[in-house]
Amino acid sequence: MLIDLGANINAKYNEYPLVQSLYRKSEELLEFILKCGADTSVLYKEEYKELMQDLPKNMKLAIDRHEAFKRRVPILLLLKYKKMGKVQKLPNFILKEVVLFI
Repeated sequence: MLIDLGANINAKYNEYPLVQSLYRKSEELLEFILKCGADTSVLYKEEYKELMQDLPKNMKLAIDRHEAFKRRVPILLLLKYKKMGKVQKLPNFILKEVVLFI
């Protein structure tokens, strides 16, 4: 029935739990969804602009902290593993992914 109405079965609609936690103003639910790897870039769409402005400061801080954590660069671990013999042969972008995986 949904496909007849034009639903795209290949599209990912993973923004709804995150947005729902913001509407409910549930900080625990927001933290859980962010820990599960929610994509926060959807929150900056025009349709959620008013919602983002009305959020409590602690929820905005949790979202900002999550975004900063995703952008981190593990430079000390990168340097530590770069000194190891077998790891020196790896390109930097692969080494960075290995360090992020650890």
